[in-house]
Amino acid sequence: MKRITLPALITVLVLLFAFTSNTKFPSQIIKPRFQQQLTTFKENISSFSEESKTLKTKKLIQNYKALRLEYKAMESYFVYMYPGLNKSINGAPVPSFISDIVKADVDEATGLQVIEELLFEKPIDHSAIAKQCKEINLALDEALRLLKQTDIHDWEILEANKMELVQLATVNITGFDSPILKHTLPETKVAFQQIETDILLYAPLLPKNKEYLISEAKLLFAQGNKQLEDQNDFEQFNRYTFTRNIVEPLYKTILEIHQASGYEQYHETSSLPRGFNHLSTGIFQADFLNPNFSTRGKQNATPAIQNLGKILFFDPVLSHNNERACASCHQANKGFGDGVAKSIAFDFDGTVDRNSPTLLNAAFQNNFFWDMRSDDLNNQIEFVAHSQKEFNTTFDEIIGKLKQSTEYETLFSQAYPNNPTMSIGKVKEALGAYVRSIVALNSPFDKYMRQEAEAPQEIENGYNLFMGKAGCGTCHFAPAFNGTTPPFFNDTEGEVLGVPAHKDNKSLDTDQGRYARFKDRYPEMEFLNGLFKTPTVRNAELSAPYMHNGCYTSLEEVVDFYNQGGGLGLGFDVPSQTLPEDKLKLSDKEQTQLIAFMKSLTDTTGLTDIPQKLPYINKELENRIVGGKY
Repeated sequence: MKRITLPALITVLVLLFAFTSNTKFPSQIIKPRFQQQLTTFKENISSFSEESKTLKTKKLIQNYKALRLEYKAMESYFVYMYPGLNKSINGAPVPSFISDIVKADVDEATGLQVIEELLFEKPIDHSAIAKQCKEINLALDEALRLLKQTDIHDWEILEANKMELVQLATVNITGFDSPILKHTLPETKVAFQQIETDILLYAPLLPKNKEYLISEAKLLFAQGNKQLEDQNDFEQFNRYTFTRNIVEPLYKTILEIHQASGYEQYHETSSLPRGFNHLSTGIFQADFLNPNFSTRGKQNATPAIQNLGKILFFDPVLSHNNERACASCHQANKGFGDGVAKSIAFDFDGTVDRNSPTLLNAAFQNNFFWDMRSDDLNNQIEFVAHSQKEFNTTFDEIIGKLKQSTEYETLFSQAYPNNPTMSIGKVKEALGAYVRSIVALNSPFDKYMRQEAEAPQEIENGYNLFMGKAGCGTCHFAPAFNGTTPPFFNDTEGEVLGVPAHKDNKSLDTDQGRYARFKDRYPEMEFLNGLFKTPTVRNAELSAPYMHNGCYTSLEEVVDFYNQGGGLGLGFDVPSQTLPEDKLKLSDKEQTQLIAFMKSLTDTTGLTDIPQKLPYINKELENRIVGGKY
């Protein structure tokens, strides 16, 4: 419902004069149109199910493409209003699973992308296509039911279309949801034109001093449509200019249209945190992503809590032998990694099991550790503290040592003035707050996208390869360039790549990844075998060696691995590989450009901000080393 507030009073008066009793508001136009689109789409899905039994493959693919265009014409509202149902209609064609403390269930892939794969099987399994069509229609039935029961508010329409711009720039133009047919650009054009149609409906609602926003929007829509019309080749489409010169300024303009219209903003309707900041003016702005989204504790930790966390992070007192700190494996001067394939284990007894990833921008993910076993950054310390290879300690031991320090008492009092008692909960929260503060989103590439500087041609070409031909952007989603999925950024994905044991690419690594945690209870989840979290590409220049086992020592080796088609391309037996096995056929020049782009994502924020000394605890611990001995 429209909220009449004092700041919106002028807008309301304008509306009273501008609209006659017969004039409809945008929401009154869009809801029945969306209902009709859903109904027609449902009918056409049913027809496609029947056609699949008789039509030749070429005609069937043609009709399938038409279905995808229908879907794209309403994608913004489906993604925004019914993200769960949308997964059933256009989710990735790989199974996933849902787990809690008690049990886990397999969530089988359904939808259009599954159908796309089925269309290229020989022979085509018509019963499997019919099954997928049935699943899609069940989701459409539910969407129609929900739509009949609720209104679509104008503020939701404005927000949904802004989020669809994010979807276009970070998912659609990469080919993510049309991996075989690469029907990406026609679909992007349909979705882009739907945004244009709906946003321009708000022209009469703007006060005179804001009418220029509609003119700006019209110009950007015209430029975007022209580029989509002129550049219709998947590999040649300039994603850099489309995102930088069209999507980014249009995103800001739609935000300003929303604000000028007088309709509610998200924060006026809900207090639930989101993975992104709806008031940010662009996808590559430093404040676009929300580092506190998955926080279980304080959403906005105070500087005093962050400072306590920073000191704890560099203090080896957290380990049993008082020689190992969080900073031992996440060294600030090495991009918060440690520069070795696998970190030295506790008491120098071998190594830990996996590579130590960078913590820069770790906040922009919702699962932690390579095997994604923690969904809470604060609780990572539990796994590290109790691991015999890492801290080899207990929470009681940690708190017992901290309580001996009057300096730590002061730090806890400053961080928690209303309840200064030391507890492991506060230790975890403070550590999490510090890690969330290590945000690096002001790289040269961010400045290029914000039009603060011009990108060298090599980097522009590299970005276009990353988001297009090379397929990197289909797993490393912009703007974090990790596995956290747009447009809500509330879920982090992992992939099965078929990583080799060593850089010689002669044998498959035997680490089972996420499957190792489930195989005894759920052997049917073998599709998780070898699945690891998709890390950020930001600061990759600083975070060698690479992969979960540190097998590659250079970005050139990593790019070559993907260029070969991952484990399957190398000839390994990887039945659940999610990475396409086809060779990318990147030339040497293209590989160089790709690496140049990745290096342009380097931001050294916070790499030198380390404590000069540690709080005094007792004489025995007086000489412990900032950042640990190893």
